[in-house]
Amino acid sequence: SKALGATELKPEETVHFSIGSTFNLPSFVCQFSYFVIDVKDRIVISDNITSDPEIFGDDIPEILDLHNSSGARFITNAIDTLTRGYDLSLQYQFRLNRSASMRIFLEHHHNRTKLNGEIRLPSVFENAENPLIGANEIYRITEMQPKDVTHLGFKFLSPRITAQLRLLRYGPHYG
Repeated sequence: SKALGATELKPEETVHFSIGSTFNLPSFVCQFSYFVIDVKDRIVISDNITSDPEIFGDDIPEILDLHNSSGARFITNAIDTLTRGYDLSLQYQFRLNRSASMRIFLEHHHNRTKLNGEIRLPSVFENAENPLIGANEIYRITEMQPKDVTHLGFKFLSPRITAQLRLLRYGPHYG
């Protein structure tokens, strides 16, 4: 991979910003937070690099031949990403009788991740028609995690018994 222009991996650099608020009443709590996660030098894996000159130009097959290889892949710091999202939590608690109560909660997490800037490739790939970091890797980073996660729960509390029912919904994700 070094012959193809791969460099030593650098640590990913992340800047995380969040701001939130909480609203409290005796039996009701609402919490909301918004976040931004900016990742620089994100570590990704390249697509298959082959010795096909029509796809990768003339330099790549020569380099692969020198190393008795018909293909390669490597891990590199090629992209930056930006994730934005929010978390919302609602809780309501009420008494059923003197000793038992019920807590109902709804929590929702939403996020979107996108590329932030251009894909950085080693110079040996300048003439390649096939992108080194292909659609599958970009898709893995930006689409394979659920964009939305929602929890709905009910919790019964008494001195003798505590029981909880929790429903969980993952939004669309493709994997």
